Amino acid sequence: MKFPAFPDPNKFQTYHITFTCYGTWLLGSEKGSTRHGGEYVAPNPALEKYMRENCNYSSVTLTRRLRRKVFFSLEKTCRNEGWTMQALNTLGQHVHAVVTVPFGVRCDVVLGKLKSEATQNLRASGFRQDQPIWTKSGDCKEVNTSGYFNRLIKYVLLEQTEPAFKSDKLTTQHNTAIPS
Repeated sequence: MKFPAFPDPNKFQTYHITFTCYGTWLLGSEKGSTRHGGEYVAPNPALEKYMRENCNYSSVTLTRRLRRKVFFSLEKTCRNEGWTMQALNTLGQHVHAVVTVPFGVRCDVVLGKLKSEATQNLRASGFRQDQPIWTKSGDCKEVNTSGYFNRLIKYVLLEQTEPAFKSDKLTTQHNTAIPS
């Protein structure tokens, strides 16, 4: 698999965006978690139990069919916005995207647009209107070195802990693994 070149940081900004499905990666989780605003929360079983007991809705795990819907929705959103999806992995409980945008486009705007379009696509395919699909917010990190960019592309496409969409086929515009 050929990885993309690091985009010119004087013209573009590249972000690693992660967002999770509702109720699946709660504060206190054994993997650690992040509060809104980026503060790390160490594993804490009592906190995780409290958070689970106080969820107002069922947790959401994306099936393979729903993962594909989200995958193609996010790719389409980037194409429509003129953004470059460098790497994308839709998993059962979360999504990783590495997106390059024109300089000056804020990460929270990209995150909001991606989540909104994926939500609309899932709702159009029958997802209940009253069920939250994603947790509030998400994680946005600016990718500002070629070394970090290269490690991140490898991580998103090849190093997840659950089976991901994998293919040696690449789209012509970016390096996203195409679901099979």
